[in-house]
Amino acid sequence: MPAHPQAPRLWRLITLLCGVATVALGANELLGIMPRWNPAEVTHPGAVAAEGWLFVVYGAVLLWPAEKAASERLWRTAFVLTCLLSLLFAAAMISEVMAKNYLAAAKGAKARMPVAQAIMLFLGLGQIPLRLFTRRPELLD
Repeated sequence: MPAHPQAPRLWRLITLLCGVATVALGANELLGIMPRWNPAEVTHPGAVAAEGWLFVVYGAVLLWPAEKAASERLWRTAFVLTCLLSLLFAAAMISEVMAKNYLAAAKGAKARMPVAQAIMLFLGLGQIPLRLFTRRPELLD
């Protein structure tokens, strides 16, 4: 039993907020409303589009209420998909930090601290235990 009776509901709220933010970031990346990359520096716009689509798909998976799935097989599939996309999302965040450092070094400057990427990385990897313990809170004991 979770420490707080409302804990699974709060965990689901965190997952929903993360999903909405991830879809919004992906849509922003695809539409170019407020680009996170300087278009003059990006030499691979396909990579930026792929990152945008990854964000949209990952956010959609997080928004899907898999813990309410009636069949165990469907839930396991959703959990494996969440795990794989969370790891891919983490790799994208790490690659983004490395690319921004590379671009800054090419200019002879120092890159900014990757605070946003670190928070997104933490929240992305945190979705794995949140998804697991929302469905199976008895495993916390």
